[in-house]
Amino acid sequence: MKRLPGFVLVLLLAVIACTKQMGEKDYYDLAQQYMKQGNYAKAEQTFETIVKQFPNGIYTARAMFMVGYLNANHLNNLDKAREYYQLFVDKYPQHDLADDARFELKHLGQNDIPFLQDSAGKGTNAPQSGQASQ
Repeated sequence: MKRLPGFVLVLLLAVIACTKQMGEKDYYDLAQQYMKQGNYAKAEQTFETIVKQFPNGIYTARAMFMVGYLNANHLNNLDKAREYYQLFVDKYPQHDLADDARFELKHLGQNDIPFLQDSAGKGTNAPQSGQASQ
């Protein structure tokens, strides 16, 4: 069986949403598709829908973390990132991602995190387009 391109899957999920109410997993899958497409704003909105519509769902913890992550790393909304990371830590203090959320809260907006710096004290950069990593 051939795999459907991402946009076809998103379109299919949108049609399903119009004909019946989407479930938590449907929203989670849709958010993942938006992330793969680089549509971080739509992914963030979809993860936030999970948090609001399914407050005790099985995907809610990860969705809450992802709202913080997307705002901190892709949408440049540090206030919202802080809010969602703190909500995550408060609600899920023992979750596998709780230490990551605490780290993010501690270093939110910083560019001088020690392990991200090279020996000269400069931040490390990913290879530029066309450059090979060493």
